[in-house]
Amino acid sequence: MSSLRINSFDQNLEIMPIPYAFIKVMNKEDPFLDRNGRSPKEQAKYLMKNENMKGLYLGACLDSIRWGGEISVMYEFSVSGLVDFIDNWMKQNQGSFEKLFHEKKIDELYKEFKLPYIEKEKCTREESHRGKIKDLLGVVRCAHETPIEMRKSFSERMDFYDPLSQLRKYEYLEVEPSPHIPSDLLEQDGIPKGWEEEWREYLKEEERYDNEEPQVIARDLCLSILSERDVVFSLEKILEKLKENLESYTSVFTFDGWDMAFYVKRWWEQKPKGKAPLYEMNPDT
Repeated sequence: MSSLRINSFDQNLEIMPIPYAFIKVMNKEDPFLDRNGRSPKEQAKYLMKNENMKGLYLGACLDSIRWGGEISVMYEFSVSGLVDFIDNWMKQNQGSFEKLFHEKKIDELYKEFKLPYIEKEKCTREESHRGKIKDLLGVVRCAHETPIEMRKSFSERMDFYDPLSQLRKYEYLEVEPSPHIPSDLLEQDGIPKGWEEEWREYLKEEERYDNEEPQVIARDLCLSILSERDVVFSLEKILEKLKENLESYTSVFTFDGWDMAFYVKRWWEQKPKGKAPLYEMNPDT
């Protein structure tokens, strides 16, 4: 069973009551293309060859290569593999694909359909935080600073991934001296025999710790994401944000292939003439 995670953005969608794939079923229409006995993965390989997606809606193609129901689906692809599939569809329909994302216009099914931007009025880490900065990518972040005060000689720094900023940050710890003596020996009365030197070193460190005054050794900049409104997302990044499972070799979503086609359309519309990048690691692609 796939591990699920909660997406780190506010969808803010006015969801239609019934998924489009299910509407097609109710209207006695196939929600996806006839696979002629092919598995979803075999269907994907078939569609990517010999212009077999030429003239076809992206929503229909995507819905024919997935497992699951109308609103919980799995693709036997990594996210980059899905981007490859969509790129192949665009190339097969060069010059006409802008009319082939979906059978319907977005406003026929949704009052609003946004890309998965984070948009917050207040800092998620602490509502009392004040101040904003914008980074080079256009992400608006919390600029609140917190002084870190501790005994410098006994401080340690470790890096970690901070989900609120989606960056690697530093955490500072103050480590009090402790005797480098097995704990079971310390439970005995008196100084453990044979460990006198370690005990003396511990007492020296403890005295130094008690005599050292805490001081500000760093300032922690919060950097929690407040807004991604001005960010141009790659298609790969959008699908990563929407993806529900943690595994890299499959992709699980809570919407059908027709809705994924709408996300692809919104990705394409981010910049004039579709200059938004396909892949996250290659902005020139």
